[in-house]
Amino acid sequence: MVSDTKYEQGEVRGTAMNWLNFLQSVIDGYEQQTSITHGVQKDGIQNGWDARKNSDGEGFEFEFKLVKGKKHTYLSMRDRGTTGLTGRVLKESELLETLPEEEKWGRFESLAFSKQADSEKTPLGSRGRGKFIFVGASKTKTIYYDSCRQDNTYRFGWRKVVLTESPITAYDEEKGRQKLKELTADAFEPLDEVGSRVIIEDPIDEVIEAIKTRELDFMIGETWWEIIRDFGIRIIVNEYGQERVVTLPVEFSLPTRDISDKKVWIRKSVDETFGGRDTTIEKLHLVCEPGKEVDPRIRGVAIQRGGMKITTIKPEVLPGDLAYAIYGYVTLDDRGDAELRRAEGLEHNTLSYRYPFTRELRVWLRDQMKEFAVEKLGYEIDPVGEKIELQQTSERLALSAINRISNKLMIGQDDIERHHKKVRLEDKPKKQVRVEMPLPTYPDWPSRIVDYEDELTDITATLVNTTDEKIDAKFTLTIENEDEEIIDILINDEVVLWKNSSLRRRKALGIRIDDERFAKPDVYYLCARLYTEDSYKKSKRIDSVRHSFYVNYSPTVKGVFEGYEPIADLPTEYQDIMGMENRGPHGGIIISYNIDHPAYRDLDDDTDAISEYLFRLGMLTLAKLDLSSEEPQFFESANEEDVDPLEVVDQYSDVLGKMLAIYHKSKR
Repeated sequence: MVSDTKYEQGEVRGTAMNWLNFLQSVIDGYEQQTSITHGVQKDGIQNGWDARKNSDGEGFEFEFKLVKGKKHTYLSMRDRGTTGLTGRVLKESELLETLPEEEKWGRFESLAFSKQADSEKTPLGSRGRGKFIFVGASKTKTIYYDSCRQDNTYRFGWRKVVLTESPITAYDEEKGRQKLKELTADAFEPLDEVGSRVIIEDPIDEVIEAIKTRELDFMIGETWWEIIRDFGIRIIVNEYGQERVVTLPVEFSLPTRDISDKKVWIRKSVDETFGGRDTTIEKLHLVCEPGKEVDPRIRGVAIQRGGMKITTIKPEVLPGDLAYAIYGYVTLDDRGDAELRRAEGLEHNTLSYRYPFTRELRVWLRDQMKEFAVEKLGYEIDPVGEKIELQQTSERLALSAINRISNKLMIGQDDIERHHKKVRLEDKPKKQVRVEMPLPTYPDWPSRIVDYEDELTDITATLVNTTDEKIDAKFTLTIENEDEEIIDILINDEVVLWKNSSLRRRKALGIRIDDERFAKPDVYYLCARLYTEDSYKKSKRIDSVRHSFYVNYSPTVKGVFEGYEPIADLPTEYQDIMGMENRGPHGGIIISYNIDHPAYRDLDDDTDAISEYLFRLGMLTLAKLDLSSEEPQFFESANEEDVDPLEVVDQYSDVLGKMLAIYHKSKR
């Protein structure tokens, strides 16, 4: 219903904002990088650590407390040894001013706050947006917060998000104490010592589950290990009255010299210039346990800023037994920290490598890992192998990105379904002589990802002959890698298939995932093959079936695109072609890209630059699929007779800009 209320001409009116949509965008940002729970612990401790009374955190403590109230469950986050949320309840006009550091209450409450005093040391977080992850972690979209300041004054406030509003309010002294008890039904007492507290009303199930399983403890440890180890900071998790102190991940008890199963690489006080900006590498400390599978969240070099882990840099071209076994960290001086802060994502979990400083820092760190591998781990540089590995890594990154976007926007789905049907009908009829091998039992179905010591069970195969002839053949059941290199032979039999019969070759076989056969985290295949006795060549195969499984490895995102493939040595008239599209064996699209093209050759073996280059090629195809669909996501629909080519070009430019924006935001 439209209101008949007249408006006053010339009246200045505010613009309504959908706060729930904004909140969902905050949640999406964290979930794309890690999880809501990870964001809660990181932003919660970050707020307290920024407010510590002294640089080494003397007296600082932080507590997560799960409380069962009369009407609600609560998660409180409390700091001690801090200044508390100092400052006034600010007027709207003050929020865009340069605020002094002590105006912490205003900074916490405001999304608008964007400036800090020039003399202030770079804080871990001050952009306001991150505070909303606490609201996003609440089922009721409600948080409470209170603070006892150094002058013994007390203040209580709350925030709630509804459709077009995000109301906040504050109460001082006794009125604030009464409001806290009233709104939480006496679940909490007002703070009586200097510090601050945030209370999430009815935390989402994910957060509660992480506390119960101690996954929260691991998240805290891998993010804040530096202040726990170097300053002895206590971070407590209190689960319904049962307290425990978070401990370091075992990997970060880093040895300072080589020992029996660990090799060490340390660099201190190294002056460097990245992107024209001077900095000092205060410490680079790497450890490698060759052959060990380090938790993926710890693997690589952790980039630390102010005691907090931002992200990790992983080696690009080292073999799996080294790449998955290297871990450690790097710290920079204040100049370097300020540059990291500029490039840091809103969720404090990523760095943008569009900045020359972070891009060149990443190259330096990867060079250090390679130097470590060569000098102390017995790695021999193979320029050709490294180039191939780099190229394949870039292809995987681009393929995941372009499929993620096409899946999210539902572009090209009709096209791929149409071609999939064509493949099923024309290319995959049931053979008269065939192998039937159903999917094995995976430990965490529907996921095909398995870990070491897991088992694949119920592996069965049946050989079927529906012809009127007896057939002499060989049957093999093998484990193979992506290049069809045999890792293990499970069955290798000569068989006789009598006419119009079936032969079951194994009732229930199982395999255990061990590090001997599966030394490298990767995709592997369980392959059943039936072939004539004279040759094992593909052309002589009667039939084959294979099922994939991923050993400690996340597969590429599936979608419209099946893959990328390099092409070279094109005829003269085609040498300026950047790439072309073809149909893959499963009906999807394969992008063939010309590695001889000058634009590709100028990328100088930069993985991120190559992956973006390949992504742009995929964008061209994605735009064409969108334009040809009945309901385009980006292009405005029009009758073919009315299409203006110039207008299409203009729209196309906008499309590329939007897709690139999605691509780069997903990397932050």
